[in-house]
Amino acid sequence: MPLRILFLFLLGFSCTAIQAQCLSGNCTDGFGKFKYKNDNIYEGNFKGGYCNGKGKMFYSNGEFYEGDWVNGSWNGKGLYTWKDGRRFEGQVKDGYFEGFGIYFTSDSNRYEGNWKVGSFEGAGKYYFKDGRYYEGSWLKGKKSGKGKFTWPDGGSYIGDWKEDKFEGEGKRIYNDSSEYEGSWVASVQQGKGRYVYHNGDVYVGEFKEGKRSGVGKYVVKADGQVYEGTYLNGQPEGKGKLVMGNKDRYEGDFKNGLADGYGIGEYTTGKRYEGEWKEGNWNGKGKATWKDSSSYEGQWVRGKMQGTGTKIYKGGDRYTGNWFEDKIEGQGEYTWKNGDVYTGHFTNEKMSGQGKKVYKDGSVYEGSWLFGLYSGKGVLSWPNKNRYEGNFSTGVALGNGAFYRNGVLFFEGNFNGTSTYSTATTWLLADGRFARRTTYTDGSIFEIWHPDQSMFIGSIIDIGYYGSISDIKPREGSLLYATGKVISGKWDSGTIKQPTYQYQMKMSEAVPEYVKGRIYYAYKKYSDALKSFNKAVAANLKEDSVFLFRGAAYYGLTKYDSARADLTTLLKKQAKNKEGITWRAKTLLSLKDTTAALADYSAYVKHFPGDSTGYWQRGIVYHNVKNYDAAVKDYTQYLQRTKARNENVYYYRGICYEQLGKKTEACADFETAKKGGNKNADAQIKKLCGNPG
Repeated sequence: MPLRILFLFLLGFSCTAIQAQCLSGNCTDGFGKFKYKNDNIYEGNFKGGYCNGKGKMFYSNGEFYEGDWVNGSWNGKGLYTWKDGRRFEGQVKDGYFEGFGIYFTSDSNRYEGNWKVGSFEGAGKYYFKDGRYYEGSWLKGKKSGKGKFTWPDGGSYIGDWKEDKFEGEGKRIYNDSSEYEGSWVASVQQGKGRYVYHNGDVYVGEFKEGKRSGVGKYVVKADGQVYEGTYLNGQPEGKGKLVMGNKDRYEGDFKNGLADGYGIGEYTTGKRYEGEWKEGNWNGKGKATWKDSSSYEGQWVRGKMQGTGTKIYKGGDRYTGNWFEDKIEGQGEYTWKNGDVYTGHFTNEKMSGQGKKVYKDGSVYEGSWLFGLYSGKGVLSWPNKNRYEGNFSTGVALGNGAFYRNGVLFFEGNFNGTSTYSTATTWLLADGRFARRTTYTDGSIFEIWHPDQSMFIGSIIDIGYYGSISDIKPREGSLLYATGKVISGKWDSGTIKQPTYQYQMKMSEAVPEYVKGRIYYAYKKYSDALKSFNKAVAANLKEDSVFLFRGAAYYGLTKYDSARADLTTLLKKQAKNKEGITWRAKTLLSLKDTTAALADYSAYVKHFPGDSTGYWQRGIVYHNVKNYDAAVKDYTQYLQRTKARNENVYYYRGICYEQLGKKTEACADFETAKKGGNKNADAQIKKLCGNPG
């Protein structure tokens, strides 16, 4: 800004000859040289004792004026030079620079323009030696009114001025090509204005103390981002709306340029958040929804779910509880779409710690969890009153535990998880099946209890060394249904393919032991069969055949007396039971009671005269006791009643004929036996009959 020029002389100082002495010439009316008491010296024209016309004044302080005078004062045109090198050239009046004049400063600045009472006033130009330039209005030596200021670096201001400062409306262009146009106060942006930044960004709105403050709109050129709302100290503050370049948008409270307070964020990805914000992040209470229809409502910290809240997932699952950094963490309740519900502790989004899960089918697990699986102590129960209490690992029963079937303790001991090693014997499968294995030197028998209270007993399809016990499937054995129906045979993929037999029983707790006993017996595991039959009898089984099969098991264990007792009990109940009669006869023979055995076979023939079996079995006994006539009769009865291969019967009848001395009959039977394939018949023919022919 140019310096305001102050003068030390006023109109009170007059150039009159009477105040000192005339050094030469006519100092009254003419040309003279006069020295004043203050040592100022004037040389020029006088009139009436006053400086008048052309003249020079040499001031005692070293300054100099040369120009027009009227009645002792500068009037007209003049040149004033200061001791320090400044000078003025232009119009003067009444002792002041007034009108048009040029002022040169000691440091090479220059003013060209109007003056009044010794100061720049009106239109004028000011040139700075560094290239700055002002052209416009002046008042009392200061830029005031309309004017334009330019800087050598390309910057400029054009507009209103007051006392050397931008004041009012004006446009400022900066050296970085940014520009502001609007209201100014004391050279500071204040009021309404428009600011175009060097990068092309544009702000239109209110300013205070040179900063964006009040209501305004900011547009980012690079990506089209737009903020519209209130500002404070150059930053969005208060209510506002922000639309990002990608069309994400936020509307709500701002603080220090960031979303802070309450607001709504809507995103082009379909995401939406409404709630509390802090420093540009979702923070506090709020609700977010996603394009896939999932949502979360609750507490947030730095844009992440943290604290307590409820999330509804895409598929319909729902979780309410604690969160940490977008993950389920701590206590909570998770409800699956299918109706399963877990209440308890979570770690890293997995059920871990203590918790309870209720399944849609009514089954419940309560206890310890790890990584989303049963682990540690727990209780798993089913609606059918089955339950397991004990140790779990990786979701399966492993270690010590107790299995309750229908509310009653069924097994207590060690469970083998999913192991298929040969040493593994007992499993509780994930679907609620209880399985255990009895291993023998020639294989294994599996017992599989299903949640519907059905049971399979028998052999399974080999699952191999690397297979899973959960893939266990029947191969051959019996399936006992909860209704008491039993189907036995060969199985494929859980379906009976080759049924052997089936029967119906009145269901009771004794029936499974009976069915198990029959399978053990079928596989010739007589000791285990006996154990099961004994349990069935002890449980008051209402099935007479248990005595038949237990008797047969006793027979297999060579416990003939016990066998005879059971078979006798059976025959007292069912006198015409074929198998009972046959087994007791065999048992009596083992006890060397041939007479009783023959009585049983005779009863068999009596009760079932059309059945060839009784004749064959009795014939053998007669043969063994050398009652050859009786034996021949029974063998003959057998041959008359059967169409099966009978070469052995012919051979044995031939032996009897031989013992009775009936060579012709004997040789005929041996020939028939030989033709049928009997290997011993040829020797008998050679010995008894000579060359065959």
